[in-house]
Amino acid sequence: MMWTKTNRMFEWADVFTEHTGEFFSLDRYHVPSMAATSVAMPGVIIFYGVLSWYFDQVLPQNRGVVQPWYFPIMPSYWCPCLSTRKYGGASYDTEIKQGKDLSTAEIEKNTILAKEAKGGKHIDGVRALGLSKTYQSLSGGSDVDALKNAFFELNSGQLLGVMGHNGAGKSTMINTLCGLIPKNSGTARMLGFNIDENLRSIRKRMGVVS
Repeated sequence: MMWTKTNRMFEWADVFTEHTGEFFSLDRYHVPSMAATSVAMPGVIIFYGVLSWYFDQVLPQNRGVVQPWYFPIMPSYWCPCLSTRKYGGASYDTEIKQGKDLSTAEIEKNTILAKEAKGGKHIDGVRALGLSKTYQSLSGGSDVDALKNAFFELNSGQLLGVMGHNGAGKSTMINTLCGLIPKNSGTARMLGFNIDENLRSIRKRMGVVS
């Protein structure tokens, strides 16, 4: 790039003026006008944005559910209320029933409830007691249960891995435990403190009326 000095002031006509010329190497150049560049730039951004969105949905990756190549023409993608909740050729409910021992979940739930009934409310970890969070549909469809009746217990020194597809409720569970989003039902204990009581005390200290 070479800068040249000139006494000529910038004019509005320059916005629509194209520049052509020839370098000292006899190579010709053509510079489109500022107006043409401004019109073309949004189109380029939209084009590559759509490509990024499309390939992010169809290429296999270590997160989320891979969509079929024709997913943009699927009504269920744009309106989840029309979805049959298919995943890998089977419904989510069928996958859960086939891949999870429901009796084990019931035993864990009953064990936690028994500890609560016996007065074992002080724990040095985390105990979830039927946490649930439902998001209302903005399109008039059925509501989405992001977190439904979750029971689990995590003691101090233990590690818990939470796995699931996009929208399974992983972030919702963490945010509910931390008090970042309100829950619909259930509660949890963290280090012996009930999250409802703790949030109320924090709000009271901050002067926030709940």
